[in-house]
Amino acid sequence: MENYYETLLLKSFSGSNEVKRAFRQLAKQYHPDMSGGDRTKYEQVRAAYEALSDEGFRKDYDQRLKHQVVEEKKEAKRERLHCIDITTKLEIILAWSTRHPSFNPSFVNSCLNQLAEGRELTIRQIASVENIIVNFQIDLDRWMGDEERRAVLEKHFQKIEEGSLYE
Repeated sequence: MENYYETLLLKSFSGSNEVKRAFRQLAKQYHPDMSGGDRTKYEQVRAAYEALSDEGFRKDYDQRLKHQVVEEKKEAKRERLHCIDITTKLEIILAWSTRHPSFNPSFVNSCLNQLAEGRELTIRQIASVENIIVNFQIDLDRWMGDEERRAVLEKHFQKIEEGSLYE
């Protein structure tokens, strides 16, 4: 889907006034009757402006654009996950879950136990691990750093050993 905001050199979801201002500026720059005008570029700018000027279309377009952006981010995260080993993925989820107590890490713990016993995870389990990271939008940049992840996990396991985790 073409991003009309980018065509108008705007940040996504800019207001009507910004759209109008950007169109006027770019229309002057690319109008074919102006010296150095570019008809193709002018037509693209005009089409973007006309689309974003229609409030009904714009509301629907913004929703579709937001959905596309979310899906692109998920796909980028999935691509990045291919380079991370399964144990690290599980540790990332477990460390993240210490900051999100509403998340039940029992599945993650069972996967870690399975690996500790020398058994491999199934394809379905691995896919579930990756889906948790993607769908809960876990920040890989934050949790990929071994220091912070390990420090959080140490505190977590210490609380478990002390029996004070669920008090």
